[in-house]
Amino acid sequence: MKITILRGSLLLGALALLCSMLFVVPTTAAAYENCDTGTLCLYDQDGGQGTLEKPTTRSLLSIPQSSNKGNSTARSVHNNTPSWLCLYADAYYGGALEAVAPNTEANLPDLPGELQGRVSSYKLTPSKGHCFTGFERCEQDKLCIFAEERARGGMYATASSHSGYAPVWHDRVRSVVNNTSLYACFYSAAGHRGGWRDANGTSYGAYKVMPGDSTTLPAPFAKSFRSHKLTDKADCS
Repeated sequence: MKITILRGSLLLGALALLCSMLFVVPTTAAAYENCDTGTLCLYDQDGGQGTLEKPTTRSLLSIPQSSNKGNSTARSVHNNTPSWLCLYADAYYGGALEAVAPNTEANLPDLPGELQGRVSSYKLTPSKGHCFTGFERCEQDKLCIFAEERARGGMYATASSHSGYAPVWHDRVRSVVNNTSLYACFYSAAGHRGGWRDANGTSYGAYKVMPGDSTTLPAPFAKSFRSHKLTDKADCS
């Protein structure tokens, strides 16, 4: 039987993720007029009214928790920046998303997507396409697995081999970033065992992600990982 090692594809998606901080000030100014040029402004009332939040960095993984089940109290937004604003229903760039164009004002519940007024995380990006990726979350020298395509959703980062995943990650991995100097070899069973067979009958003994590579997993590998090892052996032996 022929055993094939499949290499993950390289995707571009690196954005600098900075330390985040919010400062909050009350406002009674006219709608949106207190949002300076080059600034992202969130308001807890419709139409740019109410309490104003101004993020001091370009990217936030999670809006601070509130009594609203951990979601933002924001009701409206003024993206007064040259960047696209990416809004996510879940923390860590997960769940439904909506992209707000540069220099745009909007009431969050009125956005045409599936957010339904719920926003738990957001980031500013150079293009709308970057809203669909979260590869920048994986630190240097780490191997990161993600619960959604293009490194969105839940994430687990490690610098070690794992002979078995915690139950929460069983058959859940959808994308991978390998920021280590080693080969990342994934298996369908614990103990670095198990493989796959595709629709054409080709057998695979491991799914390999090269050093520096990132990938969204294709069938039959998506949501099937149970263990991995980091190795300097290109054949995953």
